[in-house]
Amino acid sequence: MCRRALKIGLPALAFTEHLDLTGWVIDPEDLLDHLRPLVGDNGLLIPEPLDVAGYLESVERCRRQFPELRILSGVEFGQPHIDADKARQLLDLSALDRVNGSLHTLPISEESGALRYEPITLYRQWPAERVIWEYLAEARRMIAGSDMCEVLLHIDYAVRYWPAQQEGPFNPRIFEDVFRQVIRDLAGSGGRWS
Repeated sequence: MCRRALKIGLPALAFTEHLDLTGWVIDPEDLLDHLRPLVGDNGLLIPEPLDVAGYLESVERCRRQFPELRILSGVEFGQPHIDADKARQLLDLSALDRVNGSLHTLPISEESGALRYEPITLYRQWPAERVIWEYLAEARRMIAGSDMCEVLLHIDYAVRYWPAQQEGPFNPRIFEDVFRQVIRDLAGSGGRWS
């Protein structure tokens, strides 16, 4: 990647490793082969812990090998509003150049506690519009409930899996007000998020 960045004239790049700390229920239909070893008999996918030392050493090795590039470290922190304490135990996020926040899973109900599902699975359990409404509501809770991240990644994550064959094309106009509210929440976060 560093060689390619130099070849195309990029002055900098960032390596942001995934930091997912809470598992989620995964439907076998949605399970990619490389994730199978992470799924227990109960259907709960438990992400592998981030190898912090190995990751940081890899970034440092790239910095030494390509001093002409500005190489940033970072993470894509999944569900930071529910995993802040776990993250603090694992690593010092302030030592990284970038901490991005992402939302990949949703709780299925208040009563479910820690049980979370990805939107692709929820589209088979809920009406399609509900998945988007719930995703955007959870994004707002994430922004309000976390001060650890700087950038919200892929606000359209749930849209990626929209069941167009059953529902037709995704119409963002239906959800426009809430998408705009999420962006207002980011802008009103006092510079914590962008």
